[in-house]
Amino acid sequence: MVLSSCTFIQTETAAEETTAASETTAETTETTVATTTSETTEATTTATEETSATTSETTAALPANDEISKLKNVNGNVWINEDAQYSAVVNELLKQTDKGAISGSLIVATDTDVIFASGTGLKDINGKEVTPYTTYEAGSISKSFAAVCIMKLVEDGKLTLNTTLGEIFPGYKNCKRFDKNSKITVSDFLYMRSGIPDDPVKFFGVDLALSYVQDENRTPEESQRDFYKKVEGKTYMECLFSCELGFDPGTQYEFADANYYILALIVEDVAGMPYEDYVNKVILTPCAMTSSSSMAYGDITAALPKDTFYNPFEGSMGAKDIHSTVTDILNFDRALFGGKLLKSDTSKVLLTPTDTYAGGWTVETNGLYHCESDTFAFHGHNYVFEQNGKRYYVIMFTAVGDKSPENVWKSISPLLGK
Repeated sequence: MVLSSCTFIQTETAAEETTAASETTAETTETTVATTTSETTEATTTATEETSATTSETTAALPANDEISKLKNVNGNVWINEDAQYSAVVNELLKQTDKGAISGSLIVATDTDVIFASGTGLKDINGKEVTPYTTYEAGSISKSFAAVCIMKLVEDGKLTLNTTLGEIFPGYKNCKRFDKNSKITVSDFLYMRSGIPDDPVKFFGVDLALSYVQDENRTPEESQRDFYKKVEGKTYMECLFSCELGFDPGTQYEFADANYYILALIVEDVAGMPYEDYVNKVILTPCAMTSSSSMAYGDITAALPKDTFYNPFEGSMGAKDIHSTVTDILNFDRALFGGKLLKSDTSKVLLTPTDTYAGGWTVETNGLYHCESDTFAFHGHNYVFEQNGKRYYVIMFTAVGDKSPENVWKSISPLLGK
């Protein structure tokens, strides 16, 4: 039994598919640019493409008026900001790129500038090198989206952080532990303080948990999909109100994907629409995340690494359901931290940590906000850091097991704002 592939188990390694049938923020198509001259040519709506007399470079076409198109293209799918204030960061990233130390899609930016953008070392589904517009599984970065959805409902007066589970779902009073579990609040789920067990046997019960079967005739994806189809809806809610909590709600922190799956169920109930529709309404559309999706299949454009598989969205809603690109995640980060998604008071509540956790983000003592995602197929990091009055964003997706994101952050974080 490979129950570890159930999204309920929070390992941060469940797979999440990432976005967009289109691989650009407008509608970008990738073209192969072959040249035999050493002179630099400029396409009307693309970044500068530099190639040598003996080397053919493959450079992605960029959408008109895109921020990256205003940067200098220095080598294949690598673009740099030539402003002197960013030279230390740019030079360090170019050095790593030249060594082949960066693999995947990367963007480094402020609220007003893109400093560096690249796609190197990995292939997309068409066999071409990835770009900043390639879509990946966003994994646990999805949790910050669910948190915004909850806070938007709070902001609109449809919910409070003190609203209890029993108030939202009163129809399960006959369940074994309704009296205690019904007292879990929205805030408890948001800050991973609900006490919901991170053990599927304890949550679903032995018989139901053991019904998760994986055999040679079914892929792990099919097994997880079948299991969650079996337990979704009424069965899941009965388990939620019947399971024994690991601790009294609100008394301590324990990370579990189930917290954010339940938040997504709350969003659906309170908003009166499918979760993915609400995400699109309050986040994807306002942030112009045209290459992103929630609860979608078949729109990932990064090639699946060998011996890996995609994460089914059954059981992943709210916790690992977003597909996106580094460029679209930048749009989301800028809007969230720039006060464009929520009112300032609401944002302050959301981004104030309890036990170092704040609505999908881990918050370090130095003020660094950080989301990490390890899926069965891909690995991602989303860093937001303020230095000397300027906010910096470092976002990267790569293959599972690749430590490029950590290495990038370690090498350039001392240089930001210097």
